[in-house]
Amino acid sequence: MSGENYEEITKRYIGDQLSSSIFFSKPGLFLLDSLPVDPIPAFDLEDINIVQPVEICSLPVASIKLDGDWVQRVGGEEGSEASGSFEYRILESLPLSLCSILAPHVEERCLGIKLIETLDEMGGSIGQVAEFHIFALIEDTSSRVFIAPLENFETYNEALDRVDTLLGR
Repeated sequence: MSGENYEEITKRYIGDQLSSSIFFSKPGLFLLDSLPVDPIPAFDLEDINIVQPVEICSLPVASIKLDGDWVQRVGGEEGSEASGSFEYRILESLPLSLCSILAPHVEERCLGIKLIETLDEMGGSIGQVAEFHIFALIEDTSSRVFIAPLENFETYNEALDRVDTLLGR
């Protein structure tokens, strides 16, 4: 979840101050409305997007390790984006009906929704950073499948509170 990607996308597609603050925490509201699913050419950066085709996100079996509930990326070339530690685990599967709230423009194309926790090795004194997200698998009109963040949270409690509210618990 690169802040730079969110900032660049905000400048190009989202616009005003109110919408940009909502975009970072609830990007699902903008999917297929003002935010495209295809890669976005960025000035002096590689193509970016917060929405990724599933085939790009899939890791070769040899580069993942299961540790309990955690999926870990292992290996990678030194200096490459894949060289750092990255882990995720699914905390809860959520009903597809939530797409109408979290991503209203892709509601009928939503294939699955999960609450996940990610751990990313930031290096230096920062160490490992935990983040919480609601992600969805979505299908575009050409039947391509993408993984997209619908909501982002800073803390576990914030994520659980939101899920409880959405599910009426």
